[in-house]
Amino acid sequence: MAHINAMAQAIESWQKVIGPDRVLTNEAALKKYQEDTACMPRQIVCTLMAKNREEIIAIVKIASTCHVPLYPISKGHNWGYGSANPVTNGCAILDLSGMDNIFDYDAELGVVTVEPGVTQELLSNFLKSHNDEYLTPVTGAGPHASILGNALERGYGLTPICDHFLSLLSLEAVLPDGSIYHSAIYDQECFNIDQVFKWGIGPYLDGLFSQGNFGIVTKITIQLAARPESVGAFIFEMRNEKDLEKAVALVRETLREIGGVTGSINIMNSLRLLSMSAYYPFDKIKEDPANYINILKKMASDMDFAPWTCLGSFYGKKEMVQTAKRLLRAKVFPHTKRLIFLSRVQLNVLEKVLSFLPAQITTSSMARIQKMKMSFDILEGRPSPVALPLCYRKLPAGLPDTSDLNPARDGCGLIWYAPLVTMKPSLVRQYVDFVQSVCGKHHIEPLITLTSVSDRCFDSTVPIIFDPKNPQEVIQAKACFQELLWEGRKLGFFPYRANIDMMSDLVDVDKTFWAMQKTIKDAIDPDGIIAPGRYSST
Repeated sequence: MAHINAMAQAIESWQKVIGPDRVLTNEAALKKYQEDTACMPRQIVCTLMAKNREEIIAIVKIASTCHVPLYPISKGHNWGYGSANPVTNGCAILDLSGMDNIFDYDAELGVVTVEPGVTQELLSNFLKSHNDEYLTPVTGAGPHASILGNALERGYGLTPICDHFLSLLSLEAVLPDGSIYHSAIYDQECFNIDQVFKWGIGPYLDGLFSQGNFGIVTKITIQLAARPESVGAFIFEMRNEKDLEKAVALVRETLREIGGVTGSINIMNSLRLLSMSAYYPFDKIKEDPANYINILKKMASDMDFAPWTCLGSFYGKKEMVQTAKRLLRAKVFPHTKRLIFLSRVQLNVLEKVLSFLPAQITTSSMARIQKMKMSFDILEGRPSPVALPLCYRKLPAGLPDTSDLNPARDGCGLIWYAPLVTMKPSLVRQYVDFVQSVCGKHHIEPLITLTSVSDRCFDSTVPIIFDPKNPQEVIQAKACFQELLWEGRKLGFFPYRANIDMMSDLVDVDKTFWAMQKTIKDAIDPDGIIAPGRYSST
């Protein structure tokens, strides 16, 4: 933590550079940056609202002179991992949400450059205004989440370019001494090539800024997936719990045989589907808390959710999609309870038909169709808040009556456990049994999704949902995460990203990887000015 006199000096200098109205120091203004779904609050000294690169350079130089640490955020919507909070106490938050310019859009090549404050919604609206030829790289974090922040944290989605860091072609960053980083090709003034070729020449240093703390990224250029002629969804449901291994094999074979026409494929258990479709049964579980899993499973069964449901998408020419459907039907139909193909047109027709029927018999069906249409928005590369209600599942007050959902602000309890799992049926079974056992031990719903990141690997997401106002539930949630994390590691399952509490345990400078990371960090940021502790020992 910076010395109090040094921080006061830095604040005074920052006020002169960007104005006192954009240097926030009062408790009320700082509170929103400390709000967090994972109950991992930090002490924040002040917040700086930067509007451009030149201001960032001035801010960084002052921080370096005064030895005051900065923690940059794009939008602060890192829900389930720490939200806007820094890893260590005593940082000044550098809020880049005001930098929301979109430029260098090339409709011919499908590339665009965005600043940190550009959200899924902003980029989507921009692309719509330019003929809507490309898909926005959307995620479940919702319309107001940052494109740049998600890419640097190696997030992913369901659209054709599911790996969002892979879509990042070039970047610009301010280094701890205030200098500007670009690739070697950019420095040769070959700007056009820099924006279309990811790897450049020489060591690939752009990667240091992904899950790193070597500088402040001020803009990125990303490639966009072209909007295809046809977008469709497929759902196949397994008959029994024991069919999980078969589902894994079918997903892997599908990706290998028709992966060029599909996006990522999700495998979800019935409880995960239930959590997205029904309110938490507080009253029933209060009457019989020891039997909560059976109560939830009964609800899922009553709603006709299969033990395992696989959801994927098709992208391409209509003829290609029709061929892919035939191949998929031949492969999976004999092994499944149900196989469904969906399109936007079918959902609209079904909605119209139901509108002619009495409301008392169509209410639940209409609600499900609306949810499916919002999910279809995600598949079509359009931002949607469809996944956000999950965060509110354990709040007694339920979902707020607003379209502007913000789980941290609204007091939700969420910690993400998101390990990578090898796409082998036996290993996936071992993983699922492990998660169910640990979650059951801590009275946490085992809400399991497995999302393909290739035909060799899943990223699983298990949301640990709790009421942050209930001290016992907070203890259970954190203990559950810790056991999943460290016992899972022993079995070969480990997260692809870290929350702010996990990073100090993750980094081990006795290991070659982290020792090398420390050597680089010490060389370019000897005073530990930029995001101390973020995927780093300093």
